Amino acid sequence: MTFFGSSAAPAKLGYAVFTCLVLASAGCTSVVQSGDAAGAKGGQGKVGAEHVGSVSPAGAAKPGSGPAGAYGMLAAKAPGTLPGTVAAALALNERIKSASSNLQLAGVNVGIARSGYMPSVYGTGDLGDDGAADAEFVVSQPLLDWGRTKADVAKARALETASKEELAVERERVALEAAQAYIGVIRSEALLALAKDNLSALERIAELAQGLAQGGLGDKSNVEFANVHVGEAGATLEEADGALVQARSVYATRVGTQPGTLASLPVIELGKISDLRAAVDAAPAVVALLARGEAAGHAAKTAQAELYPTLAGEAFVRSEDNFGGLVVGARLRGKTPTYNGASNLMRVEAAELASDSARSAADAERRQATERVAVFQSQAPALKERQTILAKQLESARALRTTYEEQFKLNQRSLTDLVTVQGDVVRIERSLITAKYDYFNLQYSAAEALGVLLEKLMGEKRPAQDQIAQPKPTAQPEKQG
Repeated sequence: MTFFGSSAAPAKLGYAVFTCLVLASAGCTSVVQSGDAAGAKGGQGKVGAEHVGSVSPAGAAKPGSGPAGAYGMLAAKAPGTLPGTVAAALALNERIKSASSNLQLAGVNVGIARSGYMPSVYGTGDLGDDGAADAEFVVSQPLLDWGRTKADVAKARALETASKEELAVERERVALEAAQAYIGVIRSEALLALAKDNLSALERIAELAQGLAQGGLGDKSNVEFANVHVGEAGATLEEADGALVQARSVYATRVGTQPGTLASLPVIELGKISDLRAAVDAAPAVVALLARGEAAGHAAKTAQAELYPTLAGEAFVRSEDNFGGLVVGARLRGKTPTYNGASNLMRVEAAELASDSARSAADAERRQATERVAVFQSQAPALKERQTILAKQLESARALRTTYEEQFKLNQRSLTDLVTVQGDVVRIERSLITAKYDYFNLQYSAAEALGVLLEKLMGEKRPAQDQIAQPKPTAQPEKQG
């Protein structure tokens, strides 16, 4: 229809534009809904169907709430425990904050991709040589894009899945790093205590040698021999003290505070894993890489769709004769892709290669996680049995040392015998400490590889980024002695 008259042209132009927008957008709601349904059904794939979770900007955690706030509260309530230490590290770590932001961005990108189903509005204008102005306002609704928008939405959802799982990966890694720092401090404290006990024992032996020499039952060479071992024990003590300082420094870097008195390590149970492949496939690191591969596959579909022309329905308002008349109408517009050499085809190939690369990375992650779990499964029984055997040997060695000391006082044992049995006590106890904390390191590493370390330590099953409940310690402390 055409409007004439220059005095009312601006008002009529505004009315015509409004009418055009209403008419062109009348069927958009059903188009978007049907398009989303198709995308969710056909473009999401197995990974997306199981793991996708939307995060909108409105769902962003407020300052003082969300994961950082909940973890901070747990760290304050449970200082000096492994769950409290892990919570403090989670609240502090910048990698988690970055991954959380990436997840929010991925949720926004899903909305951006879905906007491809919506109409677009644009305007053009020009000024002729004669001073006459012409303008056109257009509402364009995509009708045929060969599945490009559907692939874009599926790609965005797969990337959202990847971001969600990558956040879980970072949480697990930070938890493992904090646990390893905690173990490092406790191990170093145990070795320092052993070094102090060794020095005290050798000093006592040196005093016994000195007393025997003064009583005429020994010579000065025994005293010098004992003092040599006392000096070695002092050097070992200095090394152990330096190792503890370093372990405490690592702890402070990862957790944000200096360690105080630390509780014993909690015992977690991985349980019997009947299907290791399925357990590894459910690990967040593997799921994230598979989702990246799926996103690359959808990117290849997008690149393929861009090889074909598109079709859109347009409603327009066009001014003529310097806004003296207006024309409202509708039309179909086709658009061919712009070909720049073979780059269009190369983009398809590049996306397919990216998909293959992500799948290969997922396979590599599977193998690595499987190896870590298999190492724990194979070595755990031996380490537990070794601890039992070493504990019995240590008890026997300490009893033998007491006997040797009494016999040495009566000049029935040589100083060499007494020093030798003291060395046996130190060696056995050091081996027991190593076996004990190696077991915990392997156990926690296997749990992190499966993505269940936080669940085992704190009862947390990979919560949504903006819906975290305050975690509670569930692991039982290790029995002392």
